[in-house]
Amino acid sequence: MQRFVTRHAARFRRFKRLLAVPENRKIKPATALGFLVQRITMRLPVVGARARRTHSDEFLDGLHILNDTLESCGLRDRCWLWGGLLLGWAREGRILPHDVGDADFCYASSDDQVFDSFFAELERRGYRRWFVYRSSTSGEISERVFLRKGSKFEFFRMTEVSDGDAGKVLQFSVFTNIGSAPVECVGQLPEQKFEPVDFIDRTWTKPADHAALLELHYGDWRTPDPNWDFRSDGTYVSFRPWL
Repeated sequence: MQRFVTRHAARFRRFKRLLAVPENRKIKPATALGFLVQRITMRLPVVGARARRTHSDEFLDGLHILNDTLESCGLRDRCWLWGGLLLGWAREGRILPHDVGDADFCYASSDDQVFDSFFAELERRGYRRWFVYRSSTSGEISERVFLRKGSKFEFFRMTEVSDGDAGKVLQFSVFTNIGSAPVECVGQLPEQKFEPVDFIDRTWTKPADHAALLELHYGDWRTPDPNWDFRSDGTYVSFRPWL
């Protein structure tokens, strides 16, 4: 019971913090509730199996439309696969089952203006704006989330910063809870070179040395580890209270 209370208290604090971000005040309650209802439906007996099959098909369709939108906006080579999508392609050549419905992408902060146009085009194609995350320290947007038919499409903004002798690195933030406290996890990646890759019937962009990047994130990424925890991510350099 105590774990249940703690978990939901943490979610409430995170939700409250999200509502303090100016862009999120425009989100209609039905948008957030509709997403949660779809997720709950997939866990139900009998109807859950059918809902999961439908969800998987709609997620793939959403990825295809997203890719086509990148192509039509001339941005396919400036938005790259990340997280579970990249891991699924590299390790198994498919979307990992536990990542169905959750797609991660990255783009450079220097491309803010052109990606604003891309995000507007996504809305015109049926994606709904969900939460925007802003860094507690810089105040800048770090992540944008869009919804489509029960799936999340997350775009992480990478900012080039100087790291002394290490030269330039790409800095990003991920937002979560540790215990009952909302936390901003700040990570850094080496500068990346990119190349095209064919995956799920489309051409995407990925880091050229994806193996080195995945090793930074996951360690032995070639071997599934059900006990891997986000706090083990090797790219994080600090954990800050998300105030």
